[in-house]
Parts: sequence; C-alpha cells; structure tokens
Amino acid sequence: MEYNSLREVSPDMLTALVAGLILPPPPPPDRDVSQPEQRGMAWFRQVDADGDGFLTMDEFPRRRMFAAFDKDGDDRLSLEELARAPADLAPPRPEGIPGVETRRDVSYRKAEGEVPAWDQRLTSLDLYLPTTILEKGERRPIIVYVHGGGWRAGDKSRVDNKPGHYCRAGYIFASVNYRLSPDVKHPTHAEDVAAAVDWIMDNAERLGGDPDRVVLMGHSAGAHLVALVATDPRYLGEHDRSPADLAGVVALDSASYDLVERADDLGMRKMIGEAFGDDAEALRSASPVHHVAPGGEYPAFLVVYAPRRLRAKRESERFAEAIEKVGGDAEVLRAEGKDHAAVNADATAAGDAMGKQIDEFLRRVLRPSG
Repeated sequence: MEYNSLREVSPDMLTALVAGLILPPPPPPDRDVSQPEQRGMAWFRQVDADGDGFLTMDEFPRRRMFAAFDKDGDDRLSLEELARAPADLAPPRPEGIPGVETRRDVSYRKAEGEVPAWDQRLTSLDLYLPTTILEKGERRPIIVYVHGGGWRAGDKSRVDNKPGHYCRAGYIFASVNYRLSPDVKHPTHAEDVAAAVDWIMDNAERLGGDPDRVVLMGHSAGAHLVALVATDPRYLGEHDRSPADLAGVVALDSASYDLVERADDLGMRKMIGEAFGDDAEALRSASPVHHVAPGGEYPAFLVVYAPRRLRAKRESERFAEAIEKVGGDAEVLRAEGKDHAAVNADATAAGDAMGKQIDEFLRRVLRPSG
C-alpha cells in the first residue's frame, strides 16, 4: 500500500512518535529521516506488519494504549487516528474541582489469600463527592462509571469532565477499575464490577449517598460490563443483591451485547478470545442480550450508539428491544454526529444534545421516590 496520508499529520506528533514520547522509536531506517513526516512514515511502515495501512492491537507497540488512539472503535488504527490522539491521549486527572472532594484509589476488593495476588489499584475506585451541605435526611444519587478499553486496557482516571458535571448536578460520581485481560478472563471483569457496586451500596450512607438510587454507566467494553451485571443476576447475587436494586444503566456505544455473534468478526476474534475464550457457552454467558428473559427484573436502560458504527447500532437496537419485549424500560439514543470516542467524551459537554438526553434520563430514574 502507498502511504501518502501523512500530509496533515502534526509534525509534533510524528516527532513524538519516533522520539519515544508516546511510542518506542523505530530502528534506524535505510534513508534520510530528518523530516518529521519521513520519520512518521518510516515508523508506520515498520510496525504495519501486513502492509494494509492500519495497525491492529497486535501490531501496535503499546497495547494498553491502543484504545486511547482508536477513535472510531473499529479495533484498528489509521494514520489519521494517530495524528489526532495527542490532545486527549493522557488527559489530566481531575484535580481541584470546585465544590468536589476527591478520594482516589479506594479499595473495593482485596487479594486476601488469593494466588496469584494482583495489583490492588485494579480493584480500586475513585470517588468524587459534592461538598454542598445536605439537608437533614437527604441522600445523594450515585453514578458508577466503568471505563472501556477492549477489556484489556483503560483506567478509571479517564473520566473527562464527568466528575464536575455530575457533582454539580448533586450526584456522587465513582469511577471503577477492574482487572484486565489477558491476565484474567471472563467472568473476572464482571465480578470485579459487581464487587465495586456492592462496596458502593454498602458505604453509600456513610458517603452521603442513597443506595437505592444507583446508576451504572460505561463506555465501550465498560458498557458491555455494566449491561452484563445489570442483566445476569449471578454477579450481584454473589453479594445478596440483584439487578433490580439498580435504578438505571447508561450504556455508551457498545457493539458487544451478543459476543456469540461478535466473535465471528475476524478483527475482534483475538481480543474476544483473550478476554472470554472461544467456547460458545462462555461467549453466550458473557452476552447481556442472552440474559434478558420473561420474569426478569431489570433497571431502566439508556442505550447510546454512534451512527456510523453499524454493528453497535444493530446490537444496541436488538438489546433494547429484548428488554422492552419482557416488559422492561429501555431507550435507544442515536448520537448524531458522534464517533465512538465522542459518545463518551461529549456525554457531559456543555450544551451537547446527546448529553442533555443523558441528563434527562438520569433525572428521571434518580428522582427520589415518594
């Protein structure tokens, strides 16, 4: 393939690529690479092993950073995505938000006697608490956010401006880490999310929160996980809770409500295999849509998708329809003009139409009872 699409790529980005600021530098090429464009082109050629003009996760040198670059969520990186990434590759952790108390790395699950033990930060959460005074007997609603990253990347610190936005609205905001593949496989990811939810409900009143008004929110793989925990009763059941204990779920642009079907996608096969294995029954067990059944009790769902992601559109509509068919409450929101990354980043952007609809859903499901 002829590589000729680096004309608009930022020279600073290309310099960073080969200087090792973001990625390891390539071996010295066999021609002059004094110009940033030439350096970037040489680097891309060397890592693009199959020469198709895109980088897969296996070709990308820093696998845990892959999701930060993959703006359209198609599990491959173009030159344009690499060029756009630096602005939000490593956004600063929200610090010093006016009117918000921040508590970081709060452990919700410890590796007590388990072998092998794991990095405790992977089973911790960050709390963002409004500092405004509560009226006597008043309790705040709680939003629990689960990051994306293909079940093997991402971090709870990547929350954009969600903490400030939701705390100003009077909510407690919690962002959750969970153990990642390939170090672990299903059902560990979902078990960790359920354990975090249980910890938050157990400690809600101490934090000024209302354990009966908890919404789960997740993006991409995180959207899959919150949907799974909210439909398969086994996860919360381990903590003597059920999906009906949740007030709602906001699922931001997942294409993985049915992993049995998605495993047929050649571009996803390796990623899904590392996270869930290739056994059909395990894939079905990990698929939220296959847990929706008559008689089940589910929270209200807002299922958001980016229009250009046709699989996400199809799976979002199918999942919401399944919830509605058994008498549940599910809305589908087509995020006009958004790509995979923007569905997440713009959820709390000022004046954004999609964000306003998310806020309206939250107000509806988190309204105090009585």
